[in-house]
Amino acid sequence: MFASAGSSSSSGSPNVSAENENNRENPNEHDDSERLERTGGQTVREAAAVIPPPTEKPSARDPNGIASATQRENTVGIPDLSRHSHEEAPYSQAESAASPPDATVGGAAATAQADASVSAERQGGRCAEGQGQDQTEPLDFQPYRRASRDLRRILYHLKETVEMDCMQPKSQISGTRPPGLSVESPDFEQAKVHISVDALNVVDCFFNGLTHEDPPRLFANSEKEMGRFLEECKRRSISLTFHFDDAKTSDETRKKWISRREAEMRKGGRRIPYNIDAIYQELLVDLGAQIVIASQEDCDDSIAAEAVRKGGYVLSADNDMFRYDGGVLRGRVLSTFSFWKGDLYFRPHAERQDVKRDKSTEKVIVEEPVSPDANISKVKPVREGNRLVYVRGCSSGRDREYGNLHGLPRVREFRRALFSFHDSSVGSVEETFPMWNAETETVQWVCEEVVVGPQGGEWSAVMEVLKDPVETYKAILSDISEEAQKDGEYRASVRMLAAELHCASLGKGARALSAYKVILAHDGRKMPEGRKPASSTALIVTCSDCGKDFHLKTSFMCRLEAKGWSIPKRCQTCRDARKGKWEFSADAARKTAKGNQQGRTDSR
Repeated sequence: MFASAGSSSSSGSPNVSAENENNRENPNEHDDSERLERTGGQTVREAAAVIPPPTEKPSARDPNGIASATQRENTVGIPDLSRHSHEEAPYSQAESAASPPDATVGGAAATAQADASVSAERQGGRCAEGQGQDQTEPLDFQPYRRASRDLRRILYHLKETVEMDCMQPKSQISGTRPPGLSVESPDFEQAKVHISVDALNVVDCFFNGLTHEDPPRLFANSEKEMGRFLEECKRRSISLTFHFDDAKTSDETRKKWISRREAEMRKGGRRIPYNIDAIYQELLVDLGAQIVIASQEDCDDSIAAEAVRKGGYVLSADNDMFRYDGGVLRGRVLSTFSFWKGDLYFRPHAERQDVKRDKSTEKVIVEEPVSPDANISKVKPVREGNRLVYVRGCSSGRDREYGNLHGLPRVREFRRALFSFHDSSVGSVEETFPMWNAETETVQWVCEEVVVGPQGGEWSAVMEVLKDPVETYKAILSDISEEAQKDGEYRASVRMLAAELHCASLGKGARALSAYKVILAHDGRKMPEGRKPASSTALIVTCSDCGKDFHLKTSFMCRLEAKGWSIPKRCQTCRDARKGKWEFSADAARKTAKGNQQGRTDSR
């Protein structure tokens, strides 16, 4: 269904005629191409030879994939137009003019037109020389004159190639490792497909290029991106299930979680806003999606078990998905998705070779999706053995300066009231959260056992405050300093925490996002309208030169689409390196010709 990570496009070019097919199989007929002079130490044919030969994958010209060695030898060094007809052009015409000859190999029409132009120019030059034209020109300048003419031919060829490639429809992104496969492509089966989504692993795909610095706009845009993704999947008969964990973690997962929270505290920054998972769940439920809150210790077990039993796919960038049932999910794990010119793309996951396949899904229980009116609040203790525990991480990216909001006296009082509200039989709960120790410059985990007690008495007044989101917000603000209140990121986390506590006090059908909007209006702000979804939420492309992945931002993708340019297949470092090398060769040829014209016979 999905091509392997090392595959590449092998479809034939619609612009290649039968005559050009014959020309490629008989390279000796191109006399002009054979007589090209050296420009900057490299001929066009030598530059074209840098392009790797076609793989053994069956193509339009060789459907059985058994081309003889003689045929392959006859085509060595000749640009295979069918291989490169669907490859993307450089992301700008300025770069294409400065790229080496093997950077873009275009259609046969541009090549023929350029060859005809150069042949006519050479024939005219020979006639002029036979008539004694320009007798004052130094004889040793003529080779550089021909080199300059060949340079113009190369630039003309590149210009025509870029213009033709930009006009060709790009139905599938190509490259050494395709960044994605469109659901429109033949590789995607049209039968109904089920995808189990590791929800928190791919949450960045819905952010539309924004970060935690502006949570209101992020939430609004994420809702539109989620709606578009669900609509496209429904139209393609793709069923989805989004999996979340239920705060129960294995020892392996707990160690990873602790190390990440400590890194957040030390670096002083959060990658995503506080409580984004609860907002994420609410948006999906309101949009009609099915979400599963796994009760297993590891949410990956539930995801893999569902994919194995339904014969579906997994959408997750986690390498652990390959360790189940001896690697049964190999080739069925997708790392991310993106939109490009209206098409939905899924990127196949590149499997790591060092992943151990040591887990079975045979005994894993796959829960049913939660009901739309369920309360999915996280403010509740979790039972581990004979004790109840409540573990939280960093509340914001400013906890190192102003302290963790989970440790505020007022917030801890609110939690005790909520524990008693959910279960009046709770006696005590062990609370754990990180705090920054300024003296030792280290992260310390606070682990204290708090007595909850039965509901009633003192908790009645506290619950009355929690039922009003604005009053809850004011109560938390009274516990922090004025300097912390002026910090935008820290105050945004206070809003989210107040909305979370208020939602936990209401029961079924409560929505933290609705409470967040009320608190935002109290601060004189309103929820912005989500912008129109961009051409692509985000795209991760594998560089065809160095093999490393590079990220394309939303704004950059929009500029590409507006100008009609294709997605770059090389990272910025490799593009700069290739551009610098080609500019050096062209500049050397121009300087040599200019120096020789001034009478310096040997300026190299």
